[in-house]
Amino acid sequence: PTQQAMASLRQAIETGTAVVNPKSICYTCLVEKPLRSKHCRDCDVCVHRFDHHCVWIRNCVGENNHRAFATMLFLEMTGHSLFLFLQYKIITDYEMERNAMYYILLFLSFGLNSFGLAFSAWMAKTHWEVMSHNATTNEQLNWHKYDHFCKPGPEPDDVEYRNPFDKGVVENLRHFWFKPNHPRVYRKDGTSSQ
Repeated sequence: PTQQAMASLRQAIETGTAVVNPKSICYTCLVEKPLRSKHCRDCDVCVHRFDHHCVWIRNCVGENNHRAFATMLFLEMTGHSLFLFLQYKIITDYEMERNAMYYILLFLSFGLNSFGLAFSAWMAKTHWEVMSHNATTNEQLNWHKYDHFCKPGPEPDDVEYRNPFDKGVVENLRHFWFKPNHPRVYRKDGTSSQ
């Protein structure tokens, strides 16, 4: 958008004359973002079904790459498990010279792979829970910030979590693994891409 268009959009939002819901505007990109979208301050784009910004892949995880990210977690967990199993087999089945360097490398390798397995298993479990409830990590952590996840509780000031997108575990997993993706990254210049 041009500077003039952005200025008039800001004025319409600030004066309350905007015809869009002010909560659906990204004030950084100045675009109307769909429900479940969030602006990532690290990537400087709005991402549809924003899950989190991942430092491992240096990118946002959202609708277009969440399946690939979950697959990477399961493959990483499998790789660490396989490596630990092979390490065990080498230790128990092969006779070789075992000096101090051997034990140092063995200890470091076993420690790193055990940590990698534990961390990737924890991440895979977390994402499995998110997938099975048709939610995102961002939504689970920040549900109280989104009106569509809040329902009145038993007390006047209480708010309880409800997920309007949850269709049951089987349908949620089918939706996650088999629903086609659409271009849903929104940029400041008004363009969108996958």
